[in-house]
Amino acid sequence: MSISKLCIKALKRIPETIFFWMLLFSGFVTDIASQEKIFANYFDILTGSPGGSEVIGRIHLERNKDVLTSPVPGGYHFEITAQPSDLIEVKTHYDEANRIMGILSVKAGMAMPAEPCVYPLSVVLLDRDTPLNRFDVSVKVVDKTLWQTMYDRYKGFTLDNSRLYGRNKMSDAEIGKRIIEIEQNEGYFMNFPSYTTHPADYLKQKKVKGKPKRGEPTIENEWQEITNIFGGMGYAYAKSAIYGPKGDPGARLRLKRALYKGLRVYMNSVPVEGSDLLIGGKPIGNHTGDGFSLLLSHHLSGVQTPTHQWNMTDALVTPTIHLMPDLLKDIKNGDQEALDLYHANIRYFQLFFSIVERRRPIDDPDNRWGEIQDTLYSSGAWSDANLGHRLRTMLALPILWADYNRPLTYVPYWYSSFYGDKPFANFSFSPGWSP
Repeated sequence: MSISKLCIKALKRIPETIFFWMLLFSGFVTDIASQEKIFANYFDILTGSPGGSEVIGRIHLERNKDVLTSPVPGGYHFEITAQPSDLIEVKTHYDEANRIMGILSVKAGMAMPAEPCVYPLSVVLLDRDTPLNRFDVSVKVVDKTLWQTMYDRYKGFTLDNSRLYGRNKMSDAEIGKRIIEIEQNEGYFMNFPSYTTHPADYLKQKKVKGKPKRGEPTIENEWQEITNIFGGMGYAYAKSAIYGPKGDPGARLRLKRALYKGLRVYMNSVPVEGSDLLIGGKPIGNHTGDGFSLLLSHHLSGVQTPTHQWNMTDALVTPTIHLMPDLLKDIKNGDQEALDLYHANIRYFQLFFSIVERRRPIDDPDNRWGEIQDTLYSSGAWSDANLGHRLRTMLALPILWADYNRPLTYVPYWYSSFYGDKPFANFSFSPGWSP
């Protein structure tokens, strides 16, 4: 029997917008008795994809958010237990942060069906020989992937909203100067001490004493200056007559390589993990995001940016989104610099979900979000008018992840498991929502 006949007949097309919101607010697949929560909600791949092609969407564990304090056991791995034909294989992969994931791909010498269909699989997560979870996966074989649909819909918006390129349209001459600057300085822009300076030393250099006052120079303002430059370079990559898609191929390649290097160097210079920044010889915090959000608690930043996190991410949306098609191709071809930038994206954008210390309590009626544990009173964190500002980055993240099942964030206090079913079962920082 042909592979096409072994596939489930393609279902009537569900509106793409519904699929998109399913990604943002998806749950998890898990066996009731298991110890691990698995994210494996949606997968797709182009019709006719040849051997070696990766299915879009990887299998993830919720525990990946805790790898810094509770590493994934070395014996964990995935296996396929049933499929209509010997067409797809799964490989267990650990990323640069030692998060585990299962990668589905077409076996060598095989190809996906030429017509749209749904290809079912059964998968098991094992700890050495002990099964932990058994779950079913449906790979949609499609003429156009959901990722491509999301990219096509959002890329135009990145050019229509000036926040998403730092309100910075640069001349081609300016772009050329910035490319040279990156090429000659190992990815750095000149005259920005924030790249290599501890936030406390940055304040000393700027002669800021004690608790910074409004308007005094703190390090996050310089970070935003850098993001605005990248925003202008990203706009050029999308629109410039010289550096854009219809411009000079050589010039465009130079801009791409400059963005790969410059974005990675900048993103990795900003503290995100609690262990990224030491205060008195000890990590500033214990959680993902603490490296950025707890600056305020130590009077190392102003108030505005840590409480309005989109100021750190908005201007990077245009460059990162418009790089993605080339980035994914380059990663597939083994380009290490492209892969390093992909990892830097995942790391850096975690700060978007970080919350300053004074806005984390769940039982404070005077908090910005209200008394979160009283769901008759509060809808949870971010349940205010600023959600509209936050959506700009939230809509970009599934495109930047290029993985339908990777959670939007690893910041732990957004997960219900962080609270241990208190004050009620499945309670979370934003009740009813999961990353």
